[in-house]
Amino acid sequence: MRDTSPQLLRIFAAGFIALGAGLFGVSLSNPPPAQSQQQGFTFALMGDLGYAPSEEPWLENVLAEISNDDALSFVVHVGDLSSAHYGCTDDVQSRRLAQFNALPHPLVYTPGDNEWTRLSPRSKGAGPRSIEPTERTARPIL
Repeated sequence: MRDTSPQLLRIFAAGFIALGAGLFGVSLSNPPPAQSQQQGFTFALMGDLGYAPSEEPWLENVLAEISNDDALSFVVHVGDLSSAHYGCTDDVQSRRLAQFNALPHPLVYTPGDNEWTRLSPRSKGAGPRSIEPTERTARPIL
């Protein structure tokens, strides 16, 4: 049979209180890092810009702001480099490639439907240089 005298219980309780106070003191002496010290990253997300020649200045402004943001780790473009009406030309594709190459940040690009399905001459809104989607995939988009 174990001795569960009140004195033994008080010693046991005092030990737990001391241990708890010690752990609490350690946690106070090592506060969590400030937000600026935490590991992480930021990135820019863009897409559906420069649909028409009149929108090129907007795209240029966005790219300039992204270029000037030193906190960015990378840029993601979610597609639609232009409208299907204008974007089927090699000129637009080459211009976008030059714009993306000028960015100081790595770029992840995913083709949008305007680079793929809406290029077809059978597609609504297809431009003067409509091509079959398989023609564009036969050579790099960018």
